[in-house]
Parts: sequence; structure tokens; C-alpha cells
Amino acid sequence: MCAIHSSNLLLFLLVLLWMVFVAAAQLGPNCKKSSNCCGNVNIPFPFGTTKESSLAPEFLIHCTNHVPYLASDLQVLSISVDPAELRVSLPVASDCYQNNTSKNNETDQLFFFENYSISWSRNVFLTVGCDTLGIVVGYSFPHSGRSKPYAKTCLSYCQDFGDAKTGSCTGTGCCRINIPEPEVKEEVLTVISYSFENSLLNNSRKIEFNACGYAFVAEEKGGYEFVSSDLKNNEFKNTEFPVVLDWSVGNQTCEEAKKKNSSYACKGPNTTCQPSEKRPGYLCKCLPGFQGNPYHHDGCLEVYYHNI
Repeated sequence: MCAIHSSNLLLFLLVLLWMVFVAAAQLGPNCKKSSNCCGNVNIPFPFGTTKESSLAPEFLIHCTNHVPYLASDLQVLSISVDPAELRVSLPVASDCYQNNTSKNNETDQLFFFENYSISWSRNVFLTVGCDTLGIVVGYSFPHSGRSKPYAKTCLSYCQDFGDAKTGSCTGTGCCRINIPEPEVKEEVLTVISYSFENSLLNNSRKIEFNACGYAFVAEEKGGYEFVSSDLKNNEFKNTEFPVVLDWSVGNQTCEEAKKKNSSYACKGPNTTCQPSEKRPGYLCKCLPGFQGNPYHHDGCLEVYYHNI
């Protein structure tokens, strides 16, 4: 038996402790050891970080430097199986005037989600600034062979910085409206853009507050809370906001999907198939009395209730 010198033992224990710390940091506080994780984000099946661990290419999450991305460029903040939602981070559009001139530098945003849709019920559109007129346009899934635009505008106005009140987003310094809703139930928003129509105004005279106006989409609950200091120069620090996307499996009905057994996702013994209410395709659900991940073969486990 070999003897280990006390100094070497201490060094070994320190190295071992560091390895455990690094592994825990990479796994993240919200990830379980049995979960497919990227950083501190759980990646539940049908999503996966490799082609082998995901149900289909549209559920592939790119894990780069312990940060999950959708289609390599949109950061994923969280993934939910029930409800079938995915939260991503979308950037802010800005419209900034140069000092003492009416010239502006405008940055607009446009996004196309081929296999997802923007949740019109879970997100809102906001503009922040003085004399800032933002426009948001959602384009629907081509139900009738062509994509149809749905547009809304949002005007934030203020004569004086003191007019804006923290927590109030009703048009004075901050405007908030609902995302455009498709007129046809079967259509969903797969493209969204937001920009400015400030040529109708000229907020260059408000540069003593902030030479910039901002427009962005954000999650309705907790996505953004207006504070009046956001109207001051260099005080608007946010460059991205969380946005909720809806997802589903494929674009077939449950009956059609069951015929293709190899790709059918609801194969578990305690699982059922339901049509998606928010977009084409279907979703898997656990039967009453069971809970878990219905996309795993043995993911739905029986729930035991105990009288207290």
C-alpha cells in the first residue's frame, strides 16, 4: 500500500473540490443531473443538444459555451413542455437623433420563426421615448397560400421629462399594446418586425431627455417594467427582452401522425395526443392521474395523493 504525503493529499483534495465546483457551475442551479442541460437551462425532450437526443431537426438546441441557442443565433432562456412554450431573447430596435440635427440613426428588427410562432397572447409591444412612434407587424402562417400582415402602432409622447411616471405605460414616455392577433384561428404569427414611423414626428428637440426612442417585443408578465429614468440619456441599458414562442410537433393532426409510427411522438403507455390550440401540429399530454414528460416513453408517472 502506498502512503500519500499530507501535502499531496491536500493538493489532491483541492483539485477534486475544484473539479466538482466546475462541473456544478457548468450544470447550472436549475439543472438536474439526469436532465439534458446547457448551462443552467433544462433541455427537455423532444428538444436536445444533438441530433440523436432531439426528436426532429426543429428541436435541436445549439449549446455554445454553456449558452443555449435556437438556430445558432437566438438565445434560449427556458423551455416548457406543458404549456408548449419556449422563451428566447429578442433585441431592441432604436431610433437615435444626432445632437442639434434632425438626422437619425435607425435600427429595425425582423425575425422569421419557421417552426415556431410568436405568442400574441403572452407578449406585448412597447415603445419608450418622447415623440416615438413604433410599428409592429406580424405575418401569419400562409393558411391560404400567402402570408398576411397584421400591423399595430404605439405612440409614446411627453412634453416634459416630469410627465412620465414610473410604472405607468399608457402613452406618456412609454406605450404598451397587445401583439397583433390573426383574424383566422388556424393562422399563426411566424414573422414579426418592429420599427419606427418617426418621420411623422421629430423627437430631435427632446434630446435633453434622451436622443433615442426604443421599440421592442417583450413577455407580457415580467418582461419589462417602465421607469422614468429610462428616458434619460444613456439610462436605457436593456438591449434584449424575453419573448414567448409557441411550439408543436409537426403539422399533422393526431390521427395523421399516428399512422406514421416511426415519427409519432406520443408513444408512452400513459400518454395521449391532443391537437395544438395555438398552431398547426399536435402535442403529447399525460393521462389524468399521471404527470411528467409525455414525450419520453416512460415519462408519465402515476401521481399518488395522500390525505393530510
